Amino acid sequence: MQATRAAGAMLISADSSDAALFWAAALVHSIVSLFWAAVLTWTLPRKYTFWWALVAAAGIAVLDLRVLKCMRCRSGRSLRTIWRGARRWAPR
Repeated sequence: MQATRAAGAMLISADSSDAALFWAAALVHSIVSLFWAAVLTWTLPRKYTFWWALVAAAGIAVLDLRVLKCMRCRSGRSLRTIWRGARRWAPR
């Protein structure tokens, strides 16, 4: 349940009820899954799609598990806080 609470805390306060965090986590999971599905749909070649999809899945896993984790560990802040800071500096 800890991972579910963490995913839900990306949208709402971490102090919210478990039920609210669960539904927020479900929304986060759906949005992230649809994002990666769209990216892969537009970028994977039509030939050898299965093999390219395996390589892409491994790349996504490395990105999610290594890069984002390192960002969080080095800064000592949550990803939600990092995202808020990044949005502040984004060009408008």
